[in-house]
Amino acid sequence: MTKLVKYAKITDTVLAVLRIIIIAIASICGVALIVAIGLGQVIRDALDQNPNTIVTFTSGSMTFHTPVSAVPLTASGIRWFCVVAIVLIAVVVVVALRLIRLMRDLMKATQEGRPFSGSSTSKVRQIGWWVIGFGLVSPLISLTLTWFLFGGANPVLALSGDSVQITYGYAANGLALIVGIMMLMLSLVFDYGAKLQQQSDETL
Repeated sequence: MTKLVKYAKITDTVLAVLRIIIIAIASICGVALIVAIGLGQVIRDALDQNPNTIVTFTSGSMTFHTPVSAVPLTASGIRWFCVVAIVLIAVVVVVALRLIRLMRDLMKATQEGRPFSGSSTSKVRQIGWWVIGFGLVSPLISLTLTWFLFGGANPVLALSGDSVQITYGYAANGLALIVGIMMLMLSLVFDYGAKLQQQSDETL
């Protein structure tokens, strides 16, 4: 139990630091996007002056390369792209902070010597549902940003030396769904542990 408490303290500290990092990165991105909203026309003019400049962006595990001329965003489109990006970043941050909060609550329960309390079971189950929800919603983030970036068009981009055409389709995040289901199954283990703990306390 002593080792478990020690690991719980370390994990709680790591999660606290991770929370600060996420908030800091999200704040920097938010400020940058807000500035970009105000400089929409300036950005568009800069892109028009260098139409052959190659832009590199990543979607999932794939990296694409495209000339600036393939990005049809107007100044207004750039502003809307930034607004949508801010909203989507906010959604990701809310989910991430909620998961961190739930995991820190679990670590604190462990430090207090009650890892299998009823509240812990509920939190593990909540983590599972949050992760599943994120797995279903996260593909919409890259899909939405890509759609706004190319104005709904289907440009042909370079990918590892080959040419591919961008298409818009939905595919759930399989890894997140698997992790979420595993957490729901783990909550059953916690529920069983909580019942054993209750029986033990009643016996004592």
